Amino acid sequence: MSKTRDLANLADLNFDSGTMVVDKVNDKVGIGTTSPSSYNSIMNDLVVAGSSDSGITIASGTANEGSIAFADGTAGADAYRGWINYNHNSNFMRFFSNATERLRIDTSGNVLVGTTTADGGYDESDGGATTTFIGASIGGAASGTAFVSRRAAPLQLNRQANDGDIVEFRKDGTTVGSIGNTGGDLYVDSADDLFLKAGGNFGLGVFQSGGSLQNVTAYTHLYPNGSLNLGASSAQWNDLYLSGGVYLGGTGSANKLDDYEIGTWNPSFILSSGTATGVAYGRYIKVGQLVYVTFYLQITSGSGTIDYITNLPFASENSGSWAAAGIVRETAQTGYQWHTYVYPNQNYMLFRRYDNTNGFAVNYTWSGSVTYTTP
Repeated sequence: MSKTRDLANLADLNFDSGTMVVDKVNDKVGIGTTSPSSYNSIMNDLVVAGSSDSGITIASGTANEGSIAFADGTAGADAYRGWINYNHNSNFMRFFSNATERLRIDTSGNVLVGTTTADGGYDESDGGATTTFIGASIGGAASGTAFVSRRAAPLQLNRQANDGDIVEFRKDGTTVGSIGNTGGDLYVDSADDLFLKAGGNFGLGVFQSGGSLQNVTAYTHLYPNGSLNLGASSAQWNDLYLSGGVYLGGTGSANKLDDYEIGTWNPSFILSSGTATGVAYGRYIKVGQLVYVTFYLQITSGSGTIDYITNLPFASENSGSWAAAGIVRETAQTGYQWHTYVYPNQNYMLFRRYDNTNGFAVNYTWSGSVTYTTP
């Protein structure tokens, strides 16, 4: 025969002077405390207390699992909607929400979100290229690596309110560079020199000291000597704007090209006698110190003697003698050959007929060219 006893009217159960207390009024259980109901009301059904370190141990078999489940029912997944689980056989810990594993810490300490395995900090074995997961590798070759896999942009960083650095990079605690924004523009900033690297080799580099743009082949900042190109035959750069010059074929001052111009100039003639009006125009090309000018002169009225043609676009170099000489032909009337002699350190040239008689008349027409150098 069995007997039952109603405990409703009994006092609270107190085992071993507070080792375990059942608070029958508030339906709470305390271990190490006689007042479990005094703790937070949403988590005081079971209270383990102590005057120093306290804890709960769940001991499982070496090939088994230990778990804490959070249920909102007894049927199916309702019995473990939330779940903390430790697998002793493979030594990993799992965290579930809505009855689905969301986070795993594997035996190497890798933190995995959305995946269950890590391979060198990156893994697609559980779903292919469309698998979405994030993780942090603690052990192995990829130790200290964070990784993200997602079909869309895997990382989105949003700086709010003002412009500035969005990502900061450090080496041994010292900032070495950053990526940020200025308005709608993105910048890459380096504490020192900045390089682009491909295939293990350093490519284009921007050097803080001197502000130069160079090609480099090694971290030691060695410069290749004529071994790299800027652009290619099938991948050309567009316009190049320089405030200085270009060294072509060498590095000496003689190899520097610092100017190139194409333009027009207005020739004018100086008479030693007579009067004249006419038409005059000219063009020039300047490459470095070398100037090539062409001109056309036509007398429309008057007569006399011409001595000089002036208004050269650039003064000639001071060579101590004639800077240059040219041959001009009068085409409309006589067919005579004329000569020009550019004065040193001047912007005009002497104009002479082959026989040193410089007389002219209406409709005399000259066309010619001369090449000279500037300082």
